[in-house]
Amino acid sequence: MGKNYSATLRVTGGKNPFGWSLVSGRLPGGLSFDSLTGKITGTPTTAGDFDFTVAVADSLGGSAFKDLTLVIKPLPHATWGLCPAIYYSVNDLWVGQTAVGDLNGDGRMDVAVAARGYGEGPCGRNALLVYYQDTFGGLSGQEVIDGLDICLRRIAVGDLNGDGKDDLAVSGISRYPH
Repeated sequence: MGKNYSATLRVTGGKNPFGWSLVSGRLPGGLSFDSLTGKITGTPTTAGDFDFTVAVADSLGGSAFKDLTLVIKPLPHATWGLCPAIYYSVNDLWVGQTAVGDLNGDGRMDVAVAARGYGEGPCGRNALLVYYQDTFGGLSGQEVIDGLDICLRRIAVGDLNGDGKDDLAVSGISRYPH
């Protein structure tokens, strides 16, 4: 949901040109069906399972029908500041901000944590921790980006460059003002 979608239905056999039609059911809001090409395109606006039947006819009068289901998953929402000032026990860091999204493209929700601890400089030690959701729904595979030269202020997840994949945005201020 909320991401560009494009799929072209294919036919084997028959003779060009082909004509396509949606004979029953419906597509999610935001998607359209091209009866000349059999292409479904758009940006879905509604999550859910959508059952529909398509028909194709060739220039010789032959036809075929196919029942299809299109599953649209809800778009993950960026979350900010879910756990401010909660002590995080690994590496003596305090959680500052959290964000949730599919950060490695596997279709599961991962968690990014901006954390800071005591140390040198005006912000102390900063780290960005990323936990990947495993196939059982647990979080594992921690990735640590440590020693950042900024005071982490906010993190967010969203498709920032329009490629249909979640990106992680980090903002902060310089640890060493000029």
